[in-house]
Amino acid sequence: MYLTVHATIGVLIGEHVAHPIASFVLGAISHFLTDMIPHGDYVRLGLSEERHVRTFTMKLIAALDAALMVGALWLLAPPPVLTPSVTAALIGSVAPDFLWGFHELTRWRFLQPYRKFHTWFHPHPKKDVPFWFGTLYQFILVSLIIFLRF
Repeated sequence: MYLTVHATIGVLIGEHVAHPIASFVLGAISHFLTDMIPHGDYVRLGLSEERHVRTFTMKLIAALDAALMVGALWLLAPPPVLTPSVTAALIGSVAPDFLWGFHELTRWRFLQPYRKFHTWFHPHPKKDVPFWFGTLYQFILVSLIIFLRF
């Protein structure tokens, strides 16, 4: 899933759970649960087997996704609404992908068990959906959450 989807769900969790630690934990759990839905990751990250091309593609998509995430967050929770619980859930919901991305870029062996754990929640490449469908599905999901929130 894109960070935008995880962050949007994280904000909603933080708005309904008062305790920051519980919000963080529920945000992280929501991350792994939503990653179980086929969403086109394997197609997106499989654009090239060449490490430098894959790394560039991953960085480009992450930068675009982060910009979209900031825009969605601005619609969902302007700065005065970012309470400690919302902030904790937001961090919990996106941190798993940052850890995974850090491992993909550095290949740090210490994070290898986490990478395996994180990847376990994703659908098998043969069961994943095409990139365009995953992107469309996630856009509709975020739009629906924002629409229903107001």
